[in-house]
Amino acid sequence: MVTLLGFVGATRTVLYEASLPDTGTRSQWAAPVAVGPCRVEHGTRRIQTRTGAVVVITATVFMPGTPEIVPGGRLDLQDGHGLRIIHQVDAPVWLDGSRMHHEVGVA
Repeated sequence: MVTLLGFVGATRTVLYEASLPDTGTRSQWAAPVAVGPCRVEHGTRRIQTRTGAVVVITATVFMPGTPEIVPGGRLDLQDGHGLRIIHQVDAPVWLDGSRMHHEVGVA
């Protein structure tokens, strides 16, 4: 499979923590998984989540098509700002239905 991330300067590795099912006591996340190569673009924009909340996205991270990335997880961009919550995920697909990459909005 061809990936476009190599052509856009994707050189960073980020740590992804998937959100685990709610146990009723507190939010829990899976062990961090290194994902790369990634490209991070800093900038702010407002979005409305599926729950109706308005969130200010502070960075968009372009990530490989695997593993599956879902809202509610956390990313450590390894830039000294700690963990950021994933609020938006877009995953464009090729004509055969396979995922090209993820475009992840974090705050």
